Amino acid sequence: MKLSVVIVNYNVRFFLSQCLASVQKAAKGLDVEVFVVDNNSTDGSYAMLRDSFPWVKLIVNHENVGFSKANNQAIRQAEGEYILLLNPDTIVQEDSFRKVIAFMDEHPKAGGLGVRMIDGSGKFLPESKRGFPTPMASFYKIFGFTRLFPRSSVFARYYLGHLPEDKTNRIDVLAGAFMLLRKETLDQIGLLDETFFMYGEDIDLSYRIQQAGYENYYFPETTIIHYKGESTRKGSFNYVRLFYKAMLIFVRKHYATSGAWLFSLMIRLAIFFRASLSLLKRSLQWLWKPLVDAVLMFAGFSWLVPAWEQIAHEPGYYPRDLLHTVIPIYVLLFVVTLLLSGAYNRHWRIRGFLRSWFTAALVLLVTYSLMGETFRFSRAIMILAAGWGLISLLPARLVMAKLGWLNYPVGKGKNNRIVSVGAHAQIQKVKEVLVSQGNRFQWLGGVVLDEKDETGDTLGTLAQLQEIVRINHVDEIVYCAEDVSAGEMIRSMVQASSQSVRFRIFNSEGGFFIASHSANDVGDLILFDINAISLPENRRRKRALDVIVSLLGFILSPFIVPFVHSKKFYFSNIFKVLKGNKTWVGYSSEETETDIELPDLLPGVLSCADAPTQWKSHVDVKKINTLYAKDYRILNDLEIIRRNISKLGNTKSYDTIPEERENHVEGDRARRY
Repeated sequence: MKLSVVIVNYNVRFFLSQCLASVQKAAKGLDVEVFVVDNNSTDGSYAMLRDSFPWVKLIVNHENVGFSKANNQAIRQAEGEYILLLNPDTIVQEDSFRKVIAFMDEHPKAGGLGVRMIDGSGKFLPESKRGFPTPMASFYKIFGFTRLFPRSSVFARYYLGHLPEDKTNRIDVLAGAFMLLRKETLDQIGLLDETFFMYGEDIDLSYRIQQAGYENYYFPETTIIHYKGESTRKGSFNYVRLFYKAMLIFVRKHYATSGAWLFSLMIRLAIFFRASLSLLKRSLQWLWKPLVDAVLMFAGFSWLVPAWEQIAHEPGYYPRDLLHTVIPIYVLLFVVTLLLSGAYNRHWRIRGFLRSWFTAALVLLVTYSLMGETFRFSRAIMILAAGWGLISLLPARLVMAKLGWLNYPVGKGKNNRIVSVGAHAQIQKVKEVLVSQGNRFQWLGGVVLDEKDETGDTLGTLAQLQEIVRINHVDEIVYCAEDVSAGEMIRSMVQASSQSVRFRIFNSEGGFFIASHSANDVGDLILFDINAISLPENRRRKRALDVIVSLLGFILSPFIVPFVHSKKFYFSNIFKVLKGNKTWVGYSSEETETDIELPDLLPGVLSCADAPTQWKSHVDVKKINTLYAKDYRILNDLEIIRRNISKLGNTKSYDTIPEERENHVEGDRARRY
């Protein structure tokens, strides 16, 4: 056996599918075995591997044992002369394996090898080549000198910025995303250190390779796509903590006799410093829009109170401290209601904002009418303030969108100019899917692979893509994975990356896009669903609907109860929904297996299969559950409730994973061995 490929998977099913497809092409004509170690994924990875990649040697863990331990499980079974540790969010070129094996065969002192990596936007990833995290190299990176002087042999030592990215060189640290290792080297130095749960194990192993007299190489003659950190977001506190904790373990292990205490202190300070910056940045990103709205609303009240006092009363009519006591409470109530009704969603619509404003205005006026005399000063000012919220907040949003500080309203911003690369059939499929998603875009046409495939509706060939992008001001390129080789895809992405183009890869068999739009983005998974129930705004809407329906159901119970079959459980269901133990509409428990892992829902009093159409078979129920999860609409819930008033006293709960499905899943897992 020449090569053993080891991939550790944790809830990245769609990226793994694309990765394995590229591995299968790269392994043609070679003696290769492929291991996938699944760390207790819950996204349907096992079913996908079983059905689409039966040739993979699968190791299933019933808990997340970490990156190092999972890799070691496969390495112990591997029979290859070389071991490749590969991340699941990567795509390799068709000739990658041949080239790296040939290099290792020619360089017997090479213990490990890494390759040139680009992100999903075609940008070079500096972690393709790294130096050891010595105290000074780490200091320069932690405090930003590496970013200021990216080509310096002193300040950019962490990423070896002085070494050209297109030349083969000896390096210190191999990137864990693509780490080719000589098996005899591992037999000599040992496997990955399982003390490292995530991050740092690549640095430790690279260090031990060099200590044993072998060399590590950066090999840029083949390039891979690495979507970077789908499982852990780089800006999160958890990432900062895990990464620097791993560095601390490395220092204690290898620098114990050379000022480890000082470096340990630096690492701890770095964790606090970076975590504080991360927390501050994320807080400001989330808070600035509510703060702007709060300032505008307070400014409106500050103007309305004295103005209305002059018009309807006399100076001094309202208490002097009104603006410092009562008004801030109403401003806070208004902004919190906007938040709960989805006004601060990342992708917003003018219609959605108007709905949120109406809800906030209604809550403001109702709350005012229920307050005691201390908090009630003028109903007219409250009505005028609610109107001020509309005429000030919406224009402010549009101005901020124009300045680039805020996303344009969905459907109102610039139409993306899109081209698709592939065969005619797949190009048309891409167009159909984009249309079905409901996104506004300008379809420019297709780009075929060869001149003989050109027709009247194609823009040109792949060789002309860079010029096509420039002339047509293309915003986004969609590659058809079945038609375009990874090598061609990577080469054209690198060429077009300087023109600020977005890239997506379309997998028609799996039914998904994958994309990443900057070096700091994680890989995005773009499914065909455009309004999934898992979206935070839909979670809030569903919960708000449950509460409103429950309150109305209680108030109108004299008129509803006569139509309910199980009357004694009607009120029980109302209180369970209000407490958050149930939802009025959930999944159907008649389902026994789904093609994808559906988002969790509370047990339902009614099921989505109680829709007007009568679903007779398990296949139909599976479809309606999936459709309900992928395209959630409040009106659908209301229609189901209206048509099934007689069932509102149901005692049976429609749960996410009913008992019969749990038994099926347990049996399925048992068969994995």
